[in-house]
Amino acid sequence: SKIVGKQDLWQYARAFGFGTNTGIGLAGESAGQLNPPSKWSGISCEMIAFGQELSATAIQIVGSFSAIANDGVLMEPKIIKSFLYNNKEIQKCEPVTIRRVILPQTAKTVTKMLEAVVEYGTGTQAKIDGVKIAGKTGTAQKYDKHLKKYSSSKYVSLFAGFFPSEKPEVTILIVVDEPKGDYWASSVAAPLFRKVSMDVLSYLNIQTK
Repeated sequence: SKIVGKQDLWQYARAFGFGTNTGIGLAGESAGQLNPPSKWSGISCEMIAFGQELSATAIQIVGSFSAIANDGVLMEPKIIKSFLYNNKEIQKCEPVTIRRVILPQTAKTVTKMLEAVVEYGTGTQAKIDGVKIAGKTGTAQKYDKHLKKYSSSKYVSLFAGFFPSEKPEVTILIVVDEPKGDYWASSVAAPLFRKVSMDVLSYLNIQTK
């Protein structure tokens, strides 16, 4: 926390889109929760870096991973590619840049770290032969609003990643809410990511090496 500091950690988290609406245009979208540093406690810096004391939506997580895949540029998410009339495209939704979050070299460095997660770390069960995947597991304790503390029995298991990591085309997020028995993302969410990714590779005809 002494190296990064509260202000920089908060600014980068905000720059990646946490704590704000994404602009996807869906009614009832949550901004998640990311308090300003003025409301942080003495341990908030460590807790937020660890993934606690904040909440995020699935689209925010997908957006942040996609920003890394996109050389550090955060894009506005869209749910419509184009409008058709009599099978003819009459309006196309062009990509909209929100902002640059990190430098391209930083994005490449983080991508290498995420590749190592799949190659050697907790995400090996997401690995697909012939495709370089950059991803990360996440095993999060759920916050119990009634007890006002994190639950010791309820978890969310996640795996987020993009591929092919050298020239990304797809970002996928797997979220398993309150898995029964084994709750670790490495053995719950990562294999599901692999299964979905195999189908996507086939559907998009992305060639494996």
